[in-house]
Amino acid sequence: MRLLTRALLYLTMAAAAFAVVQRGGPRFLNGAANPGAHPAAAESSIRAADGRPENLPHPLVVTQLRAGKRPAGFLPEGMLQPDPCEGGQVMIRFPDGRRMGLTPGFQSACDPEVSFDGERILFSGKRTAADSWNVYEIGPDGSGLKQITKDLGDFRSPLYLSTLYTLISDKPWHQIAFVSNMARTAGEYGDWPVTGIYSCRIDGTG
Repeated sequence: MRLLTRALLYLTMAAAAFAVVQRGGPRFLNGAANPGAHPAAAESSIRAADGRPENLPHPLVVTQLRAGKRPAGFLPEGMLQPDPCEGGQVMIRFPDGRRMGLTPGFQSACDPEVSFDGERILFSGKRTAADSWNVYEIGPDGSGLKQITKDLGDFRSPLYLSTLYTLISDKPWHQIAFVSNMARTAGEYGDWPVTGIYSCRIDGTG
């Protein structure tokens, strides 16, 4: 997560996690949603460091979770809770209050990451409940959807990396990183696959 030069914002967590689309990369904020409202009715709750409400000068890329979802973790019996992003959707909230869904064709979507120039958005998604999590890229207007990872495991928390320039290629490499259990290695207790940090080119190769 990249640091910003703006004044520190107090973050309040309810049902959504927001990232601001702006030149120079994403800014991550938290927001509050009406628990009984449709996901498209999410409202932001953002305050500056002095406690005053702050107007939003830029659109927000939002992960909207279903009402009533509990944070991931362990139950008292030692069992894992369901992933809180199951059933979530990625959408944009504009400063004028308009909202636009980016992932209507997905059963679940989350982890939005805005490119440095604000022209592309990475996210993790599942088209059906039985699918693995994969990384996708889409334009902020909902166009140009493409799948980057190819069902080799669960891929989450994608982010854009700085462009790489090498002596062996006449073109720059546009890289991303993500977390995955693709190694299929069991944890020390043998009941859950461990995850690692991976990187590939934006087209899924390398």
